[in-house]
Amino acid sequence: MKAVLLYKDTINPLGLPDEYPAETRDIQQDETVAVPWVEMSESEIESRIAQYSHAVKQITSDAESIPQEIALWQFRAAVALAGLKDAVDAAIAALPEPSKTVATEKWEYGNTVRRNHAIITMLSAALGLTSTQVDNIFKTAASLQ
Repeated sequence: MKAVLLYKDTINPLGLPDEYPAETRDIQQDETVAVPWVEMSESEIESRIAQYSHAVKQITSDAESIPQEIALWQFRAAVALAGLKDAVDAAIAALPEPSKTVATEKWEYGNTVRRNHAIITMLSAALGLTSTQVDNIFKTAASLQ
């Protein structure tokens, strides 16, 4: 038997199906599995993986197409094209110090921006953007020449 941790019970940055196995470990026959882990046989795990294989392939393929680092000018242009420049400026201005100064300097003078940077996460939350919307901004930005 195996203990399985499903994506619904752990960090899921790619948005894989909730019932897809995120992690497995071997367990002894008399071992008690603590929640959120669940017991599954090898065949149950294989069946679960097969059930979601198409969705997982699509999600991981899409994730690989999202640029992880772009030039800041590209990002700023994509934000402006999306009509979000004023909202981003306001969100940065509303930050407490020292985050406000750091974000302002990065926004004004940075060279690149990473998709997983804390400032991107903070700005997307402040603007109410979904992960997909942020991904689309990065894709648009990367297409600008």
